[in-house]
Amino acid sequence: MTPKRICIQDLNDAIALANQLKFDITRGKRKQAIDRIADILFVLERTLTCINQLEFTQTRRAKSAPAATQSTRAPAKNRAECARLVDLAITNFKKAKRFVQLGHYEDAENAIAATLTGRILRCVNHPRP
Repeated sequence: MTPKRICIQDLNDAIALANQLKFDITRGKRKQAIDRIADILFVLERTLTCINQLEFTQTRRAKSAPAATQSTRAPAKNRAECARLVDLAITNFKKAKRFVQLGHYEDAENAIAATLTGRILRCVNHPRP
């Protein structure tokens, strides 16, 4: 199976799990719904990794500059950018913690969801010249 096809299959799995989640919710199966959400998060992590690998491969093919012309400072700059993104994630987790303490659960969920992006993964997977 091609890498692209694997990513599509992962998304199909996420869709199927989401449909099952909807069924669990409409039937009042709270425990199963919670378990299903964990399954969806696992599949989404796998999907993000797959997509980032595809993106990295495509970017690598598109670049024709020889590696010898790349700056030796690029990896350090990239690490700094990745660390900055992680700092933003930590800030969002701290916000979520405060929201939970205040009983603002929807705001806590939103703060966490804002962190669950592929930006950090993309940064780590793609060293920039």
